Amino acid sequence: MMPLLGPGAWAGSPCFVLLNTAWDDGAHFIATWAAWRADAQRPQRLVYVAITPTAAREAWRTALPHSASADLAAQLVAACPPASPDLHVLQFEGGAVTVHLAVGTPKHWLPQLQLSANALLLPAREEAEHSRLFSACARLSAPGAVALTPDTAAARQGLQTAGFIIDRSTRGLLRAQRPQAHEPGYRPLPPAPRGRRPAEPSGAAVVIGAGLAGAAAAQALARQGLQVTVLEQAPEPAQRASGNVAGLFHSVVHAQDGAHALLLRAAALYAATHYPGLMSAGARGEVQGLLRGMLDDEASPTPPAQGPKVEALQALLKRLGLPPSMCRLWVQRPRAPWPAQPCPSALGTVCKPVG
Repeated sequence: MMPLLGPGAWAGSPCFVLLNTAWDDGAHFIATWAAWRADAQRPQRLVYVAITPTAAREAWRTALPHSASADLAAQLVAACPPASPDLHVLQFEGGAVTVHLAVGTPKHWLPQLQLSANALLLPAREEAEHSRLFSACARLSAPGAVALTPDTAAARQGLQTAGFIIDRSTRGLLRAQRPQAHEPGYRPLPPAPRGRRPAEPSGAAVVIGAGLAGAAAAQALARQGLQVTVLEQAPEPAQRASGNVAGLFHSVVHAQDGAHALLLRAAALYAATHYPGLMSAGARGEVQGLLRGMLDDEASPTPPAQGPKVEALQALLKRLGLPPSMCRLWVQRPRAPWPAQPCPSALGTVCKPVG
């Protein structure tokens, strides 16, 4: 396991952000979380961003240590998301500790992430990937950020090319640091593309509307430490569309799996994870979910009964990497009415009328 970059590195920081390009079934996060808990001078927020090829509850349960941190390990196992290729948000300690778990490869995720990491854990990679890996990580690092990676000639060259200064090597582990803005060797990074640039720092925000979206936005901003004012024209919150008790979010299956599909799936994943806690506290509702997929040539609400369409949808689900724990194909009996009634599953169901 990579060493901790906690108590010594986060001193005086209100929010400590750590990027780990190789999630080890949560063992390093558990150790970091335990160190955060034990430190009286800990930052108010701990944000742990990690990339993993998959997420499997049984693997986590087997790999996590049974020690003084067993209660933390149990919480992490309980929060294990579906192994869908998404950026999953896991929250602990009332939102003070957050894991952003990207299921996929660093090559896929690093260009898409937008963060400012105070510490970076870069486990061993193929030599050919070093230059791209360190260049991408430099874009995601804050001035003064510390990086740890196995000490190889390619790693040294990659870090130095990316603007890091080699600090030392201990037990085969290389430590490097990105200079502060006022220090020699500091190189400003090129601006992020439009749409991925962080917002200007602010201490206050105004949210218009106290429906589900407005309330969630206000909560997220407040967790960032902002003073939030919510404006609502109705005398009570959730008086319009958000007052509909029939349904909230559902995912979609789309062949391109673009931004719209990813956003809806992220919303459904977040809702399925966090709404049960609200409901156990007295909120009305239940979490079942409907994950509906439509093929490109289905313009009619009563598509013809054709077997190949089932095979096409199965192939689509396999290509998108959506696991059975998240969705499953349901084939209706012949001549069943459309729309189909949703079938409950762990998160959602692909409902599809076919012959």
